[in-house]
Amino acid sequence: FAVLSMNEVFRPKFEDVVERDLKISNRDLSNSVDEEILSEKWANKWQRTHGFDPGELDLTFSSLQSGTQFELKPAVESSEELVPMQGTFLLSLGVKYAEYSACLTRTIFVNPTDTHKQAYTLLLEVHQLVVDKLRPAASFRDIYLAAKGLVQQKMPSFADKFTKSVGFATGLEFNDLRLQLNEKSDRSVVAGMVFCVSVGINETSVPQWASW
Repeated sequence: FAVLSMNEVFRPKFEDVVERDLKISNRDLSNSVDEEILSEKWANKWQRTHGFDPGELDLTFSSLQSGTQFELKPAVESSEELVPMQGTFLLSLGVKYAEYSACLTRTIFVNPTDTHKQAYTLLLEVHQLVVDKLRPAASFRDIYLAAKGLVQQKMPSFADKFTKSVGFATGLEFNDLRLQLNEKSDRSVVAGMVFCVSVGINETSVPQWASW
């Protein structure tokens, strides 16, 4: 449901705004995404094509971040800033199906610099590292330190801009604050856990950008 919502609704609506140079705020675009995802049109289509029960579909949040500041965490409220025609864009969704949660973020660059590309490529590698290390009995702290260590090894200048967490356990509760993949956690992975893996770099100096 999260992937369908992103690929068939959110991303196409965003791309239409940029391609047509439309003047719309992050918040207004996000609100229009909410309305469309929850419309009968998509519920009926996804029921036909994927067997979803429309009564079990629920949107927890959608968020579009672009412009001058970024927060790399779920459910950030979209700002009133107009969507720029170039730069960094973070498209995020949280959904539920049959009461179980899922989330998804896509980073889109328009006219990216070499630095943007390098950060994105590095984060793909870090993301895969975290996924590979999510095995029963693995320490949350060790997983985080391995991820940050890879950033420090490959691109030291990004280490202090790396996220303070690389994900969290999800399920009936969307984001369990006790089960964060960070340096301070004393928890370990248990068989059957489901995780949202979330790695990012946030550049707060001007010009601001992020990859998540």
